[in-house]
Amino acid sequence: MGKFYPVENWDRLTPEEIREIQNKKLRYMIKYQVYPYSPYYRRLFDQCGISPDDIQTTDDLVKIPFTTKSDVVSQAEDFILKPTPELIEQFAPEEEKEILLTNPQELDWEYKPIHLVFTTGRTSIPTPFYYTMRDLEVFKVSMTRALEVIGATKEDVLLGAMPYAPHLGFWCGFYMSQGYGMRSLLTGGGRVMPTQKLIDLCEYMHASVIHIMTGYVYHFLRSAAEQKRDFSSLRRVFIGGQRVPTGFRNKVLELLSQMGAKDAKIVNSLGFTESKTGAGIECPDGGDEQGYHTLPDFGFLEVIDPETGERVGEGETGELVYTPLEMRGTTVIRYRLGDIVTRGMTYKPCPACGRTVPRVGSDIARKTDFKDLALSKVKSTLVNLNAFFAIVGAHAGVAEWQLEIKKRNNDPFDDDEMYLYIAARTGVDFSKLKEELKNEILRQTEISPTDIVPCSMDDIIQRLGMETEIKERRIVDLRPAG
Repeated sequence: MGKFYPVENWDRLTPEEIREIQNKKLRYMIKYQVYPYSPYYRRLFDQCGISPDDIQTTDDLVKIPFTTKSDVVSQAEDFILKPTPELIEQFAPEEEKEILLTNPQELDWEYKPIHLVFTTGRTSIPTPFYYTMRDLEVFKVSMTRALEVIGATKEDVLLGAMPYAPHLGFWCGFYMSQGYGMRSLLTGGGRVMPTQKLIDLCEYMHASVIHIMTGYVYHFLRSAAEQKRDFSSLRRVFIGGQRVPTGFRNKVLELLSQMGAKDAKIVNSLGFTESKTGAGIECPDGGDEQGYHTLPDFGFLEVIDPETGERVGEGETGELVYTPLEMRGTTVIRYRLGDIVTRGMTYKPCPACGRTVPRVGSDIARKTDFKDLALSKVKSTLVNLNAFFAIVGAHAGVAEWQLEIKKRNNDPFDDDEMYLYIAARTGVDFSKLKEELKNEILRQTEISPTDIVPCSMDDIIQRLGMETEIKERRIVDLRPAG
């Protein structure tokens, strides 16, 4: 009690050691935290006839029903661990009982909710998640590990450009600097501080690590490159928000090279509010080919068939499900994230860095990114809108873009229409670019945009809300809900 002790050599353990640690932590989590102190799970276990002793290994998790976002939205308070003297007396291990009952400071450190974040509301309803002091310590350690994986040192200088909001992304930057003890400036991104000011600061500070949204990074670097700024100190561009297709990654590296950062590397992160920490990080030597390196002693990830709920095998596509192994405050068990990961998970050591942690494939899409589009009276097509990031965003001739979906004549019963707005890079033949995009979109998605429309850079930046929104409006669905 009173301190969180992270596992040493967490990224070099054998699969057997990882399983042993996860099973031990899961048993403790269920028996001494979740069942005694979570109103929601105590009801669920009792209703389903599940005893805490039934959960001995991670394989036993399949006995517990899934938790979904709608469960948390409707009963958020009941997912917070709430020990009372009576419950502590009844359920706490003997070695912890007296400490919790006689030391209010220890009880508060472990269980008192003091920090609140929300999901970004990608599926319409932001969901609250509370942290305790102990949770924040775990968060800090997870961010320290992320910096270690990407090859940062305490001598690096961090410029945080994540949007300031009660969301996980901004606080990841905060706890990176807190945990690592590195010099840093967290700006709140273009929504709080103008892009021009961020460019000036990056050069003035000789920033070597920048933490930034995927959708904002190209705009930021393109603007700096046009001004011929000196970003030669930048070593790592640490991004989050979406997958980074190879073509887009190369465009960003080209801009960095123009500004003197010839050896810079782009690293992406896997984060979701429900984990209350960063859940995975790419190694700089492997990029997205090696997937996200996870924190197996902080949480357990499953990959399931989204239709049947059954676990799938190693390397098979499915939906991610998360169970924390260290958290207090808001705690969810077997939480369905709604993220579909292509090629699932692998448990083999990373061929690039040698770390032995489980890795999640980098090709991840929200189930809600799959839209049913009726582009003609005759045919309806299920389209993964994430494909547009790889097709359009990665195209060498595209500077910025937005996809807009709406109904013809604003009639809810008429056909769907898709308009792709493009700001082309300087010197690009738009007619040729339009034809290339149209053909590639048709080849990869089996649909064709209603039109591809040229836009000025100022117009597209305003459309995207690049400097006014928490997250840019890259794909806009204007069709009435129904």
